[in-house]
Amino acid sequence: MTVFAEEPLDSPAGYLPGYPGMILQFGKWTIIRKLGWGERSSVWLVHNTSQPLEFRAIKVLTVTESKGATALNELRIQRLMEVRTAEVDIVRLQDSFQEGDHLCLVFDPHGITVEQLRKSNVDGGYLAVHLAKQIASWTLAALLSFQEPNLVHGAIAADHIVIGELDQEYIAAAVEYLTSNGVSYPLVKSQPIDPKGWYTTWNEAATDFAGKSLYLLNMGHTTQNSDVSKTMTSSKSVPLAPEVLRGQSVGPGSDVWQLGWMTFCLISGKPLLDQESYTKSPIESLNRSLEAPGLENRLLHNTTLAKEDLEATASLLRSLLAADPLLRPSPNDLLEIKWMQQGDICTCGWCQADMDVVEN
Repeated sequence: MTVFAEEPLDSPAGYLPGYPGMILQFGKWTIIRKLGWGERSSVWLVHNTSQPLEFRAIKVLTVTESKGATALNELRIQRLMEVRTAEVDIVRLQDSFQEGDHLCLVFDPHGITVEQLRKSNVDGGYLAVHLAKQIASWTLAALLSFQEPNLVHGAIAADHIVIGELDQEYIAAAVEYLTSNGVSYPLVKSQPIDPKGWYTTWNEAATDFAGKSLYLLNMGHTTQNSDVSKTMTSSKSVPLAPEVLRGQSVGPGSDVWQLGWMTFCLISGKPLLDQESYTKSPIESLNRSLEAPGLENRLLHNTTLAKEDLEATASLLRSLLAADPLLRPSPNDLLEIKWMQQGDICTCGWCQADMDVVEN
């Protein structure tokens, strides 16, 4: 099999072999560039062919995924969220259409993911702890907004949170081709965009990052049911909570557990566990990874983690990642935890200063 630079275009899953200049939806949209790809889809920046200043991001599901229940569920949940009054910043569906065998979901374009921001720290692979707190606090607010409609997101991950909105035109990259089994495929590398005015770094000031907007992606695994374990699947970036792997019902605690997994990676720069070993023995491997002083030593890899913050950080992660969902804090409980409160600041900085005064 030919080795492609990114998604395997000759995979039986059936990725769209897109390229800049390609026309979608009977000529309505023209692809400008590729924004990214994942296990189930690729995402493309497009402009309206008749209105070149109208930009959208189109998520093109693989042929296999287009026929599955997850795609239909994402459409259903997106339409449900359109009529909800809950205040949560999710990337909202603007339209959908069929392109051959591919289901295409149309969204407003946004910037880089939190995972891409984390990886921009080429030396340590982690975020400054104050940014990790802010992202965790924002994610908690999103989980709280899901309570009234009784939703479980099911795929909380740094890959599924984007930063900023995109409203600028960019020039398409050159198109290359790769041949596999006698078929030519366009070779297009992902070029995620850091929107003008939203540039951010892995260690920028907390008050600067507070001015950024975050948006939650990937509603395909979201459910209103109390027992959907049979339909939930893991991915490379989103492991499932232990109770889901054991076939038990999911609930808000499953999202809380994924919040813990994501937060550990943002702070330490590495996943808590190798997913293969975790999936084979979730309880045992999870408990070992949370033991002291091993957990603390891994957190200290982050040079921005103050020693006085180590105990609180480790304690929070152990509670979020508890193997027993009954031992995890609820989203409402997390509101009372100081570590989470420290991430809930605004651009003025006074709220953080007031918190420091109270602590002293």
